[in-house]
Amino acid sequence: MVTEIMAFMRVRFPLLHFELKQSDDYLSIFISCDKRIISLESFFIQTMAASMVSLGNIRTQRMVFCARQDIFNDIRSLESLLHCEVTPSQDINEIRYYETNVQFQPLRERDATSKPAPNRAEEQGLVVRLRSLLLENMKISIGAESIASNMGMSVRTLCRRLSDLGMTFNAVRTDVRMQIATRYLTTTRMSIERIADLVGYSDQATFTRAFREWKGQTPNELRQQQTQKDDVE
Repeated sequence: MVTEIMAFMRVRFPLLHFELKQSDDYLSIFISCDKRIISLESFFIQTMAASMVSLGNIRTQRMVFCARQDIFNDIRSLESLLHCEVTPSQDINEIRYYETNVQFQPLRERDATSKPAPNRAEEQGLVVRLRSLLLENMKISIGAESIASNMGMSVRTLCRRLSDLGMTFNAVRTDVRMQIATRYLTTTRMSIERIADLVGYSDQATFTRAFREWKGQTPNELRQQQTQKDDVE
């Protein structure tokens, strides 16, 4: 199964590099980015890690994500997002799948009413494909109908399969948009109006409102916070 996943990833994401290794007690996948997308490295690595952790739930109850400190400086947030143990690394991004049945306890207990983790690899592959298509068509603000057609299914089927995973199309699309927007806001000097356009919003006001709902702060507030942090460093 892991070999098939790796083959799919390499074809679907040619600008990402994957390497499979095995040790005595765990199987590991190393992930790195092509220099052509280095400015979006943290987003792509985080997206791949989330998908691979979900897929890993099929086979093991314990995974560890070794995250490069130069692109992931908030380990606690990353643990909460991935629902797996995260440890800082100097030079690699690596996911380790352990043989042990020890269950990692996240920093915050999951909602008791949340849906159980999905147990089908094809459903997690669907999320990877969906995020990839949204990323490729971000600026034109592609809708559910076009995405579903591209994936060879009806909108109803797509929405049902996402619902089985505790997700919605709009939520996934917003997350992809905001991850990229966050990267632009914290690493470039592009205007917020320009960033809004690049991630598929018709105007700055709509983008700002959506960003506040997603992040809990406005784009300006995030940029100012990052500027203050850079000044201190």
